[in-house]
Amino acid sequence: MTQPRRPSRRDVLGWTLAAGAASLISPRVPFAVAKDKPKGDDDPIPGKGQAKRLVLLYMAGGATQFETWSPKKKGSPNMGEAEPINTSVPGVEVGSYFQNVAKVMDDVCVVRSVTTKEGNHDRGRYLMHTGYVPNPTVQHPGIGSYVAHEIGDRDSTLPNFVSIGGSQGAGYMGVEWDPFVVSNPAAPVDNLTPPPGIDKRRRDSRLSLLDRLNREFEGDRGDDAVAPHRNMFERAKRLMDTPKNRAFDVSEEPDSIQKLYGQTTFGKGCIVARRLLEAGVKVVEVVQGGWDTHNNEHAAVKALAEAVDPGLSGLLRDLRDRGLLDETLVYWFSEFGRTPALGGGGNGDGGRGHYPQAFSVAFAGGGIKGGRVVGATDPDGVACTERPVAVQELHASICHSMGVDQDKVYFAGRRPVRLVDQFGGVRFPPIREMFV
Repeated sequence: MTQPRRPSRRDVLGWTLAAGAASLISPRVPFAVAKDKPKGDDDPIPGKGQAKRLVLLYMAGGATQFETWSPKKKGSPNMGEAEPINTSVPGVEVGSYFQNVAKVMDDVCVVRSVTTKEGNHDRGRYLMHTGYVPNPTVQHPGIGSYVAHEIGDRDSTLPNFVSIGGSQGAGYMGVEWDPFVVSNPAAPVDNLTPPPGIDKRRRDSRLSLLDRLNREFEGDRGDDAVAPHRNMFERAKRLMDTPKNRAFDVSEEPDSIQKLYGQTTFGKGCIVARRLLEAGVKVVEVVQGGWDTHNNEHAAVKALAEAVDPGLSGLLRDLRDRGLLDETLVYWFSEFGRTPALGGGGNGDGGRGHYPQAFSVAFAGGGIKGGRVVGATDPDGVACTERPVAVQELHASICHSMGVDQDKVYFAGRRPVRLVDQFGGVRFPPIREMFV
């Protein structure tokens, strides 16, 4: 991991020259810059640091905004088979496949006007997770890694960041802050117990030998890469030995909780997320794939909703019932949205293509005011008509809720990098409407 350090005069000079050259060569100003400053924008935003833990619900593939958070009028050709339905908040509608989520909208804040230029899966996934456009010279940390790095406990027996399904890594922050990946939340975690025939004494003897070899190599070569590698094995041993690793075992939950979340892989992932948070893990990401609906979109989304609807609503209800929601930030997001028109443009019958120009995300807990909608699109869902939101504003809002300094400067090698990007020198504040 690269620790922050005070920049030298040479660093500052190089930084200034590089920024000036970049502005001349390729000015980058996202859509959301051109908006009026909200009234009272200089007032302190409440909710700073209220969240002590974070849940990321990532919809891999590009989740539709129409059938989820931004439905259009009944009968609109862009809605197809789905319909808008009322929620627990008067005047706020969601797609008809999300009946359970509709009942907990008092806790949910929807942002309907996220806009980017990245319509490629890999680039969109990277942008939404890191807040940066992909750059071949720097690997930026994802949300889970940078939040875990800022608020995590290095001596924790459990990982600070667990991803159920895989996630963006820690980039320049180092492998110590990469996610601990669980592939199947319904199955035992791989390698928590020694192989057959290897008892604890033999395991510890082997680990001790490995540690001695690593330390000798580090002493001879002065290779800074050895320390993170050694720390990784130490953390793995702590995880194997702690009784807290039972938090990964979803089978310990009663039938009532299993039913609340839904008997699906995503539902079980959300249960494990709550269990891990209670055990002390700071960040958990649960991934639901299948959202790249180029063909027969409505059947695909309806099937996805059968897992995501009870999983998300169950998580919010359970966190609320346990008194955890106010200090837990929940973030539902994807790499982009889907095209307004069904079919055409290379998509199959009833499918939607990639659409980063106008899509939706949702937040709950952690100081967020529920029952809110930020931004809007036109009646056809083609363009943002109110309060366009840049990805950097989403990251700034997460930092605000988690009590993380979005302006903190790290060094990727000798290159200074802010935690939250500043396109064209513009600092993006948290989304005030979500907190006030």
